[in-house]
Amino acid sequence: MLLLQQQHTASLAWVVALFPPALATTSTPAARHTRALLLHKPVGLLVTHRDELGRPTVYDLIRAHRALCPAMRSLEWHACGRLDQNSSGLLLMTNDGQLVQHVTDPSAGSVPLPKKYRAVVHQIGDAQAAKLREGVELSGGLGVTRPADVRVLAQGRTTTEIEITICEGRNRQVRRMLHAVGSGVMSLERVSVGGLSIDTMEPGDVRLLDDDEIRIGLQYMPRSLMPKSRVRHGGKNRRR
Repeated sequence: MLLLQQQHTASLAWVVALFPPALATTSTPAARHTRALLLHKPVGLLVTHRDELGRPTVYDLIRAHRALCPAMRSLEWHACGRLDQNSSGLLLMTNDGQLVQHVTDPSAGSVPLPKKYRAVVHQIGDAQAAKLREGVELSGGLGVTRPADVRVLAQGRTTTEIEITICEGRNRQVRRMLHAVGSGVMSLERVSVGGLSIDTMEPGDVRLLDDDEIRIGLQYMPRSLMPKSRVRHGGKNRRR
């Protein structure tokens, strides 16, 4: 137990030391308002609220991030989907449970948001890329994926750099798709969700979204823009 506590303390110290002071907003958020941010998740962080081994998580990062004011750091943030420990890139986080559902569960009545990734994989050819575009059978009884948009960016002697866009978010889906065509992922970065991208954000950077970015980029109506009667009665938020 003492070892786990020491590991956890060291992990938190690493998170705090990683990010220098930056300008912070001073507004105090109301819990009823939809808040969302983009995080450029670094490799090595877990997307979980608590890790029994004391490994650093994205929530440790947010709670210690000096680019956020204390009120924002203390909000009850939830990740919209996941990126595994060895993956990096755009992670959308929010305090609005309906927004989480909107992004992660297209069956909830909204049109799926495209998610774009860049990956370096063990070399694939035209036939394998074509299979990815058509949809592949995933192992573990997860069924066939929807068609994906796949672009080959560069071919090396033993590796291929690709850009792949999917409109669903099954567990470790891109890695499973590459495995299904006889390849494997060496590095994986999510670069965009919907109309939002990491652009010039560096690993570890966070950026708060304004209402228009949430409404247009994620096709979701923030609570602050909803009629008060809908907010009071928990009206379901649908894509616009």
